[in-house]
Amino acid sequence: MTKHVISITVAAIALGAATLLPGKTVARPVADVAEGKAVFNASCEQCHSATSKDVKVGPGLLGLFKGGKLPASGKPVTDANVRARILSGGGGMPAFKGSLSDAQVASVIAYLRTL
Repeated sequence: MTKHVISITVAAIALGAATLLPGKTVARPVADVAEGKAVFNASCEQCHSATSKDVKVGPGLLGLFKGGKLPASGKPVTDANVRARILSGGGGMPAFKGSLSDAQVASVIAYLRTL
């Protein structure tokens, strides 16, 4: 039985290590700009403008990915930071975790990149 446990342990470690090897890709949700615009219009535009930097309830998002820093937090504008803000909210913004799928969030980010 000990050999069996060791074999399973070694196989599990090898499988885990294989996922960390260079060149290994992680599946990402497919981003669709048109879907992102639709989701933005349904979930975001009541508080955020896509056509200006003017504040509505939250900051305007025109040129967001060209600005370098997120308006409210000052963090660098990266996909990961924008995603975290969308999912977790903060500073008066509601969290959208659980109400938007990963694909919808990826699509909103793709749309925001076009502004």
